[in-house]
Amino acid sequence: MKKYLFKKKALIKINKTLIGLLFFIHLTYGQSETFIEHNQGLLWEVTNKQNNNKFYLFGSLHSNEKSLFNFPDSLYIALYNSDLLVLEANILSVPITNTGDKISKKSLKIDRQGMIYATSNKASKTACGSEDGMPQFIDAYFQNYANISGMKVGFLETIKYQKNILNKLDVFEITNQKEVNSGNKPIKTQLKTLYLNANIHKINSLIKLNLSQSKTAYKKLIIDRNLKMTDSILELIKDKNVFCIVGVGHLGGKQGILNLLKRKDYNVRAVRHTISSEIPVEKTAIKKTNQYHYTDTIINLKAEFPGKPIIQKFDNGIQKIYYNEFGQGNTYSIEVIPHEKKQDIDELANVYINNSNEVPGIKRKVKSGELIIDGVSDTYTDGLHHIRIIQNDNYYLLIKAVGGNKFMSSKRHQKFFGSVWFY
Repeated sequence: MKKYLFKKKALIKINKTLIGLLFFIHLTYGQSETFIEHNQGLLWEVTNKQNNNKFYLFGSLHSNEKSLFNFPDSLYIALYNSDLLVLEANILSVPITNTGDKISKKSLKIDRQGMIYATSNKASKTACGSEDGMPQFIDAYFQNYANISGMKVGFLETIKYQKNILNKLDVFEITNQKEVNSGNKPIKTQLKTLYLNANIHKINSLIKLNLSQSKTAYKKLIIDRNLKMTDSILELIKDKNVFCIVGVGHLGGKQGILNLLKRKDYNVRAVRHTISSEIPVEKTAIKKTNQYHYTDTIINLKAEFPGKPIIQKFDNGIQKIYYNEFGQGNTYSIEVIPHEKKQDIDELANVYINNSNEVPGIKRKVKSGELIIDGVSDTYTDGLHHIRIIQNDNYYLLIKAVGGNKFMSSKRHQKFFGSVWFY
């Protein structure tokens, strides 16, 4: 599928696979005549020659493929002992509330008991991979850890800034994959191989070729941003232990961040990729940090999300609290709706539970004695989703979970539903 943009009365065809990667992986093939030409790596220790202060720099990929998450022990140790996590942009702040609805769910059906099942066991594809991958892509995985653990997070750019760069680019057409791929291999396949081999120079080189149809795209997307990001990194590392993550395509090349840091009197050293049979305590601690405990003392609401949720407040007093798993395409949400007194919960179910088989929700009591109704609904705004309705004297909650084929036909939503309660 092509995305069409009109600018200066010209039609720009942009391969969505490539554009989706530009800000997070940045491909290219070409020159690698740098001081680190034969020194590959994804994790780098950067040391100030003047005072020996150091920080760590890691090259990431905008993908949730599990094979890419085989990080070295040194990465977990460096991250755990850092005070500040620095990322390119705050991707988890993007307010997408219907992530799952954007995934094809043609194989999903509803049986007579109101249970969802899939006629195919194929994982749904997502913007960052598929349901078979990690819940978040690499950047978001680390940001999620920082948000849950309370680690401070800094950003080198804003989402708005990145969008503006794309909007201001001169008219160009990215060459199609058959023209630029060696051996006709898909770009994602080439990139994965290069990334697993930590070949930052060929990764950086693959962008220039794919942006070769434009005289300014590579400069604006890569070179100019490398300069600004390097300055921002050096500003943020003052008096802090920093772990910094940028798209891997920004590391290598003559004008890559590693070379820019060397010119500013820093030593850079690739950290060896080693994994010990004896798991470091830092690695265990980071992997166990996977639930965000949400509390609202005004509503008297508690919930557990897979990460720090976004909160939207509306003029009518309604709140929406939600968390997106961009990798697998799942969204967990709670809509908080105020009312003056408890309503008939069956009437609420008649309003909010609608599906093609007209299967009603299942009503039962939870341990607290409250009545709840669980069901499956299919609406224009949320698509096919699991829903639970619960209320107290002041509010009723619409607790929803939506995702791809495997998620919707599983019982994963029940864990989230069971973690939401009034106190």
